[in-house]
Amino acid sequence: MKKASDVHRKLGKPESSDDAQDFFLISDVEKVQVVYDRDGKANTVSVTYSSNNETAPTVADVLGEDVPAGPDGRITNSFDIRA
Repeated sequence: MKKASDVHRKLGKPESSDDAQDFFLISDVEKVQVVYDRDGKANTVSVTYSSNNETAPTVADVLGEDVPAGPDGRITNSFDIRA
């Protein structure tokens, strides 16, 4: 897991930040939220694409499998990458 300083080097200065999380505005249609654990290490990354973004990757591109949308249209999934 990366520390906040590593995340900031990669994504730049966050739009808003506190000890627990950072929010980055990548573009008008792409936002990234990084959540940190008590040791300051990133443990959650959430990428949100809004609008009819033609450049957004498909769910299968990101997760390696298709995930159906929920009743409200949102597509969510979570998994544990620890060995």
